[in-house]
Amino acid sequence: MALRPLYMGLHFYLPGATSFRSHTAAVAHARYMVSPQKEELVLQPDASIHARYMAERPGSAGLFGPNPDQAPQLSQVVETIHHHQGPVWRLIVSVTEQDARTLAELSSDSLLQRASWEVACRMVMPQIAEELGLSGLDWAAAMHRKEGHPHIHLLFWEPGARRERGQVSEGERRQMRRLWMRELYRPVRAPLQAEKHRVRESLRTAVKELQGPLGSALTLSATERRDFAERMMRLATQLPPQGRLAVAYMPSAVKNEVRHIAAWMLQTIPEFRELAARYQELAEEMARHQSDNPASHQEARIHAMQDLFDRISPTLLRTAVAWDREHGHMMRTMLTRGRPSNVDAHVLHQLQAGLRQMARQDPTQRKETAHVVVRAAMDGSDWTLSAAEQARTEAYLVRLATHARAHMIDTVADVAQGLWRGLFDELAEWEQVARFIREDRARRREREAIVR
Repeated sequence: MALRPLYMGLHFYLPGATSFRSHTAAVAHARYMVSPQKEELVLQPDASIHARYMAERPGSAGLFGPNPDQAPQLSQVVETIHHHQGPVWRLIVSVTEQDARTLAELSSDSLLQRASWEVACRMVMPQIAEELGLSGLDWAAAMHRKEGHPHIHLLFWEPGARRERGQVSEGERRQMRRLWMRELYRPVRAPLQAEKHRVRESLRTAVKELQGPLGSALTLSATERRDFAERMMRLATQLPPQGRLAVAYMPSAVKNEVRHIAAWMLQTIPEFRELAARYQELAEEMARHQSDNPASHQEARIHAMQDLFDRISPTLLRTAVAWDREHGHMMRTMLTRGRPSNVDAHVLHQLQAGLRQMARQDPTQRKETAHVVVRAAMDGSDWTLSAAEQARTEAYLVRLATHARAHMIDTVADVAQGLWRGLFDELAEWEQVARFIREDRARRREREAIVR
């Protein structure tokens, strides 16, 4: 829901300062806050005017403070500010009347009434004290029912005055504004934030579902299945043999590969692309609550996509490890459960020779060699493969070669020979083997749970 950016103005006064920075100016402004002035003051050069203005101007509902059972008295506020030895900050927070009405339709609170502003102030001000590093906080505020933009004026200070600096950094200012926006715009922003969370969880779940054989849990096309298999097997071959399973601790090559796979998924696979688009829309809508600048809206979309990369990358990495384990289990299972090979000895000899060659090559050359070896084996025999089967065969050759050493290539070739028995069957039978393995694992886990 479109809301205008929230306005927050901030000023400070210091003891011993002159003109509009002085505590006298703060006192004057406190008085002005409650004075029956006819015109709204946008900038108060004299802050003592602000104190009077808060409590007495038309439309003011009087002062309120941290204690809901006892409103501060203007005379007490003036006396406290006069003797305070640290900075006093002045804050103005405003929303449009239309936004106040929109928010009231979604909540029992209304920013057209003082009570809602009181609740908001008592929620936000302790957080502001923490953000500014203040040991405590005292404050007085007044709500003004200005036509077109209901707002509050608020003066606050730190009892004990441990902080001497009145200047607020840009980061502190942004966080203060964010705190006000989160509280005042909660009826609109909370559902948006909840939907963003659901989108992130849906993406993580979808990544986990891709752990099945060639992404069978999602409606992937043959090309997408092949591409995904190639990318995951390439990632699996780059994983270090040991160490902490976290993206931050991975080699740069693995980090880049994970990022490329995440980008490919979010831009190519329909389910992922739709979720990513919605996530960007939500981020942009929330950014509109902070700024009218189109550049900031575009920046929010970019950050949203980066956020998705960062959030799904760990799940994607764990999925790659699971793929590596699952397909390793498949290879061992094929040795005993696979049917007799339907590939003649000549083809197997060529594939094994190619595997030996690839094991000695630079890793960057293996993919191209695998393609040449498989094509040569197909051209020199009656052996035929679909495009998906060919891509999968090449990916497995690369994987086997990566983990092999020249002096033990015969052992790897023996494993590969067992793999061919199932690898070249129809895709349905390949997935049947995968289901058998998962069911077998589930039964083992159940037995282990009973034993425990």
